[in-house]
Amino acid sequence: MLLIDKFKNMKRQIFFISLFCLVIFIFASGTVLGQVAKILPTQEIEAIVQASNHTLQDYGLSESSVKYLTAQQLKDILNSKTPAETIADEKARIEISGTQQQKNAINNPQPLGSGLSDTVDCFDYYHFGSVQVNIASQDSNLNPGENVKFTGFIDNKNGYPIVSGTLYVKIMRQRGVVKDANGPDIVDQFIAADNIIIPANGEVPVSFAWDVPKSLTEGNYKIASFFIVDKKFNLLGLSFTNDVIGNTFNFNIVSKNGPQTRDVRFDEAGVKINDSPYFFAAFPPSVPSINPAIISAKINNSTNSAQTVDVVWKVYRWDGIDPANFIKTASSKTTIKAGSSGTVQITIPDADYPVYYIVGELAYKDSKSIIDVRFVRPEVNRIRLNFPSITSFPIKQGADSTIFSCLHNSGTASSVPNGKMTLTLTDNSGRTIDKYTYQGAVTGSMMAAKTDFVAKSNIDHFFLTAQLWQADKLVDQTKLEYDCNKIDPKLCNPKNNNSIIFAVLIIIIVLMCAAVIIFVRRKK
Repeated sequence: MLLIDKFKNMKRQIFFISLFCLVIFIFASGTVLGQVAKILPTQEIEAIVQASNHTLQDYGLSESSVKYLTAQQLKDILNSKTPAETIADEKARIEISGTQQQKNAINNPQPLGSGLSDTVDCFDYYHFGSVQVNIASQDSNLNPGENVKFTGFIDNKNGYPIVSGTLYVKIMRQRGVVKDANGPDIVDQFIAADNIIIPANGEVPVSFAWDVPKSLTEGNYKIASFFIVDKKFNLLGLSFTNDVIGNTFNFNIVSKNGPQTRDVRFDEAGVKINDSPYFFAAFPPSVPSINPAIISAKINNSTNSAQTVDVVWKVYRWDGIDPANFIKTASSKTTIKAGSSGTVQITIPDADYPVYYIVGELAYKDSKSIIDVRFVRPEVNRIRLNFPSITSFPIKQGADSTIFSCLHNSGTASSVPNGKMTLTLTDNSGRTIDKYTYQGAVTGSMMAAKTDFVAKSNIDHFFLTAQLWQADKLVDQTKLEYDCNKIDPKLCNPKNNNSIIFAVLIIIIVLMCAAVIIFVRRKK
């Protein structure tokens, strides 16, 4: 019965969120260095929509959620398949080649969930792609073994500060000019900068180094950026994908010692889950919970001798940025004959979470070959937070302020009942400034809850805590600190000067008394 959610209502999360991510398709094709997000005028958006065969609503989008795109990117979205069209295609495929269980599921749909009062549009507050990362190296022609430094800045287009930010990057080897279902090869991925704080509508500098492996083959490469808050909430790109990426910088690897073209690497076209081909630039496949997920990967050895390589697998839930998502690791060695190929695999019996993310890392000499594989357990549903924040900083006495958080079901069900989210704002002494509780269903598509309040005093240092329960079980939480001294000292409220004045008076009195004593002693 739960398979229904996969084929009938998948747009409420796995499909729906992935489609929303097409809003930043600019990043998938590689944003040119220095390009800054500009707001698309409402009139131009309306004209583009009128000239197309679809509406923004067909994709679950609104004008506010596409305003950071260019006109061409918006046209590309409106010319792509809608969730309904894709689901219809999937249904037709199942009718032809699906199992009897799958056919029964799509022909006996369940009613959708309800109970969505007291919620607001997530994308009125949370703007995907509103943080831009512009980085480059001094030279675009790099040599194997070179230590290269990337520098630039991170730009925040939001009217509120960004705190607890992480810059994550992937080094990608481009396999051709034509985009295919597997995207580029990944040769490295890592956290480039952490604990990033950006003022509202501001920018901060960023720099980091990368050692170009000595055994890295020549070719065209790019570094793709991703920006995540609290290692949970994506503001630029999706770190668990190779196609929905942030800003990029292109460079070439050129060997000074002659062409270097042979190595050992994963063949992305040879990756399978339970004997079915896996496509890295497609929606994650579903594996019923009763079955283990067997991931196999082909390895090609293009060198002239047999090579023994280490392969390390890391298993996560949802994605690999948050350490709390880590589940387990496994490793092995395999020997591949010269000019030949071999296969490695890992079996995932776990079925506790809706989405699994598996990183396979192959080590050849000092270089890496990486695959990031994601699959869904369609019967499992788990709700999660998606970016809590405050809409203005600092908090002004007597002024309206708003705290909000988006949330959604990370599984395939259109709605999960008995959800509860609390937003608590406390000052640096632990006193509660404001608190809000949402109780009700949580949908697969992004939703949000928010509360407005008026503070009784000026506050420039506080904490926002968001907690999420599913059927009385705490399933997600985060705590963000907003400190004017870290965000922008100019925003700090003037402090009370009474203590300083009192101290100065004491010093003056002491000096005067000392002068009197000295004068009297000299008289004697």
